[in-house]
Formats: sequence, C-alpha cells, structure tokens
Amino acid sequence: MNNSPIKNIFSTPNLVALITGLLLFSLAPQQPIHERFSMLERVAPALVLLLITLYARRQEVRNWIIPIPLVLLLTIMAISIAQMPQFFIVKDFFAFSLLTLFAIVAVSALGATPVIWGAAISSVLLVMTSLIYAALLPGIAFEELGQLKGAFYGSNSLALSLVLLSPSLIVLTLKSTRFTYLLRAVLLLAVFAIIYFSTSRTALVLFIVMLLAWGLFLLVRNNWKAGLVASSAGAMILLLVAIYWLPITSALGKSADLSGRFPLWGVYLEAIFLKPIQGYGWHMRTTPDMPLGNFIVQSTGFPQINANNDLLNWWALTGIFGVILTLLALIYVISNGLRARNLSGTSRWVFLSGSVLLVAGFTELSTMHPDGWLLFSLAFVASSQASLRPESSFNEILRTGSLSLK
Repeated sequence: MNNSPIKNIFSTPNLVALITGLLLFSLAPQQPIHERFSMLERVAPALVLLLITLYARRQEVRNWIIPIPLVLLLTIMAISIAQMPQFFIVKDFFAFSLLTLFAIVAVSALGATPVIWGAAISSVLLVMTSLIYAALLPGIAFEELGQLKGAFYGSNSLALSLVLLSPSLIVLTLKSTRFTYLLRAVLLLAVFAIIYFSTSRTALVLFIVMLLAWGLFLLVRNNWKAGLVASSAGAMILLLVAIYWLPITSALGKSADLSGRFPLWGVYLEAIFLKPIQGYGWHMRTTPDMPLGNFIVQSTGFPQINANNDLLNWWALTGIFGVILTLLALIYVISNGLRARNLSGTSRWVFLSGSVLLVAGFTELSTMHPDGWLLFSLAFVASSQASLRPESSFNEILRTGSLSLK
C-alpha cells in the first residue's frame, strides 16, 4: 500500500475501510453480537451502506472483477442446500453470497488498500475489546483455567480471528517510514500478547508461520534462488516435524492425535466416502438431526459441529467439486500474490492472507467461517486485480481466475 488513508478522514476510501472493518469485527464469533443478530442482519446493512457510500460519492468503477471459482463454489453450495432446504441454512447461504458481492464491489471500486485497512481496523477493535473485557469483566473474559477469550465463545476463536486479520498489520504503510514500522511493531506485539494469553498453541504456531511466510515472500520476490533454498529448508523442517511428531506435540501441550482431531477426521472421511460426489449439503453448523451429524454421533458417541479441518468440511458438505474449487481458489490467491506486477502492500497481503487461510484450515475452519469467507473473497478479488493485465482473453481468465467486466 503506497498511500495511507489517513490524509482525509471523510474520504471515500476511509469510509469503505471503516465499513469493512466494522463488518469483519461483527462477523468474528463474539457472543454478544452473535446472540443478538443473525449473520444476514450483520452483512446486509454493511453492503447497503457500502453501495450508498459509493453512489453518494459518485465513485466510478472501471472494471468489475468477478471471481469465477467463488461464484462456481456458491453455485455448488446452492445446489447442495436442496438436499435439506431449511430456512436458516438458506439465510446463511444468502449472507455468504452477499459477502462475496461486498468483496467484488469494494475492491473493484477502490482497489485493495481500503479493505486492507478495514482488516487492520477490525484487528485493533478486537484487541481493544478483549482488553476492555479483561479489565472490566474478568468473569466473562477468562475461561476457568485462565485463558483469555474476551467476548468470544472460546479462547481459540479469539486467537484464530486475530491471526486471520494479522496480515493486514504487516503491510500497513503511512507517510512516515519510521512511524510505519513503529505502528506495525506495536500492533503485532499487541496481537501476539492476546494470542499468548489465550494460550492457543495452534494460533501461536500459525502466527509464527505467517511471519515466516512473510520472509519467504520477500525472498522469492527478490531472489528466486534464495527462495528455493528457503523452500527446501522448509520442506526439511516439515520432514523433521513428521519424524519427531510425538516429542513436538508433547512440548506444545498437545496429544499426538491433535486433541482428538485425527480420529474425528477418520470418521469424517468415512462419512465422505458414502457421498463423495454430492456431499451432505452446505450448512454452517452440523447438528445431530442432520444426516451428517447423525453419522458422526453414531460413530463417536458425541455431536461435533464441524470437522476441525477446512477442506475436509468443504468436501463433506459440498462434495468433491466444492473442495476442489476451494483449494483451487486458495492456490490462485497465493500464486497471484507472488506474481503480481509489483512488490506492493496488496501483493504481500494477498499472499499472506491466502497462506494463513490455507494453513489454518488444516486444524480449524478458516474459509467456512463468515469472517474467513469475507477475507477469502477480498483476497481473491484483490489478487486478480493486482495480476490482471490490460488485455482480456481466455488465457488471462485462466491465469487470474477472474473475469474483468467494464
């Protein structure tokens, strides 16, 4: 990001950044908001406010970026819902569709800078809210064993939400270079502190992986040979982790099966193999009265609302084509971030966001959460816009994963 949006506090980019930040903040699984407003009640007003802002400011849109994999994925989600068309599921799907539309409108109109600042605003609000809860409402802010959870349902949810938003903090840019580095350091330290006191080891590892991915990005963009060496070193580290899995998980305070995830993934794979093509129908929370939920209860003896694995969850709910599209879209985001035409804040944010969403999805849900889906959509549209060339051709569509409409 070359320009700071602070120059004119009431400028159109600033207003869009604020709208995006408040929307991301409201989508994070915070108990007071979640219990009072449905997802659709949070998304629809934000989209309307965005459209009114752009119309009132006579904001011109030169090219509409249409993310083809996400549109196809929404189509598959809609088709899969026909298996159990319950009203609340249809509402959630409509909200997800509006989130994608929000990303298309916001990024197509003003580029990625305002939405990146919006993600940063959301992370600051989450940090401030957590600190306020810890100071004024400690009985709510902390779990029984002392883990900080703020207004969230659990400490892991708080930590994961901050990790997903943290790439925006890395690329913040102001006029003053010195103040830019100071602001980045303060905000990243604040996020690290919240994650540390949440005691979420998964989120802490993800945070460190994100910082390493940042360094890898800079190496690959500046020197492909150095990037190749770093990638090889990363592969060696993964091999060592596999070899010394038991002592590593023990040191992190985790069981060898990642707190029961391995057996759960096995049960989900059994369920998937019964309906591998069409899946069980998209929904946000799996309950025992649903076919998938009933299978999980019969196999494990207890209900489980999701697979604790993003791609596995997509496969179970939307079938093989849904998980392929999700993985393809994440690959597009990461690769487009790497090969963007210039080393900008946008390309860095796109690469880091895609990497964090992909890695986080191995042990948690990332793109299947509302806030993760919005970040996914924003990053995809931004990655395509940053990589698009003036010409419009079938090869260009294949290269960026998006269609550009004037």
